[in-house]
Amino acid sequence: MTISLFCYSSRAAEDVEGILDLLTVQHRGLFEEKFLISRVDDLKSSTTYSDSVSVEIALEHGMRASCLFLVDLNDKSAASLLPTVEAIIKRALGDSNVLILFNNEERR
Repeated sequence: MTISLFCYSSRAAEDVEGILDLLTVQHRGLFEEKFLISRVDDLKSSTTYSDSVSVEIALEHGMRASCLFLVDLNDKSAASLLPTVEAIIKRALGDSNVLILFNNEERR
């Protein structure tokens, strides 16, 4: 079973990319070994923004998302660190600028 955090942000994709690059450097052991961060998908660049399923999912939770990235569990023994990863991401992006859904379902 795959464990993923779907992270929607209202911040611009390029801003989020820079922040995630910095987080990866600051928490190298965490984000290069135990968890993997996907590339950032710019939801605003979609030619059919209003038809985007990701945009609709975020809107259901009250977020006007500009971008989306995933954090995947790479080392199953690190599953207990999920709350730590969530806190790091929320602190870096700003709690009001990020929506984190466990496996794209449960709000964290």
